[in-house]
Amino acid sequence: KILTIHKAKGLEFPVVVLPFASEELISSRSRKVWYPIKNHFDTPFSWGRIHFSNKLKYLGQEATAFYERELLAERGDALNTLYVALTRAVSQMYLISTLEGETTAVDKSYATLLNHFVRSQNQKPEIEHPFEWGIAVEAQSDDAQTPIKTLQPDFKVQPNWQKRLWVQMHPKHDESAIVSRKEGLLVHDLMAEVSSAKDVSAVVTDALHSGKINKEEYDHYLQMVKDIVDHPQLSDFYQEDIEVYNEKDILIPQKSFVRPDRVVKNKDGWVIIDYKTGKESPRHFTQIKHYAEVLEEMTHEKSKCFLVYIGKKTIVKTVV
Repeated sequence: KILTIHKAKGLEFPVVVLPFASEELISSRSRKVWYPIKNHFDTPFSWGRIHFSNKLKYLGQEATAFYERELLAERGDALNTLYVALTRAVSQMYLISTLEGETTAVDKSYATLLNHFVRSQNQKPEIEHPFEWGIAVEAQSDDAQTPIKTLQPDFKVQPNWQKRLWVQMHPKHDESAIVSRKEGLLVHDLMAEVSSAKDVSAVVTDALHSGKINKEEYDHYLQMVKDIVDHPQLSDFYQEDIEVYNEKDILIPQKSFVRPDRVVKNKDGWVIIDYKTGKESPRHFTQIKHYAEVLEEMTHEKSKCFLVYIGKKTIVKTVV
């Protein structure tokens, strides 16, 4: 499946390919920022939207410090994004970047970081001889004599094909695992559109009309989504009279951001829900606890946390 790095957050796959690992850590694109202009210009306004560039340094030490803080924050965000990408793979990770010279600043881009790492391992970045690091461990089979079944990818021409691009391959050649993963990811996307239980039918119908699912799959996915919103531990958090924030960024001052799958506020307080595919992992619990810490710092209130494992049976874990 093809995903953006942000969409892949919280998910994991046996093999991951990052095809464009060359983006600069500090974007060269023009952007504007809010800046306290009253100290520098004769204006009744305290703040203004100005172009962000190194020309800010001409406004003195305060502006220089502001400029450097913004650069540091942007570089930190870029590194956090790279971290998310690098931690999606269970077994193997393939990184494709440009070749960079030794004289280029190490922290210029993802490519310069990767090239520098290769050189730190006493290797030379080369197109003809890709750098390999670590050992790929193949999954162990209980029955060593079981013949491997070759799969032929099922290519279909459909409208809106960009959102349905799948290559049905897996290290174990386990078709049931492929189906389960596909279902989990699709339900994850559907839940991002659900604010309350009354939205379920419309959301699944929209998925049918857009080509994400077909008529034969409609009832199946409708039931999977209903199993989540009607779950005894979760149903209170899919009511109409609550605040809902689906996949909304929570900015962390001077750092980066987090994006829980669902945050709600009802009469009893804040609730964080994160949807997962695959097996239960300790890092899932660590991640949602971090979300809770960030939200508590913002609201000064404790949050209830739930991990929802999507599959044939919806499994809900309460995180204390």
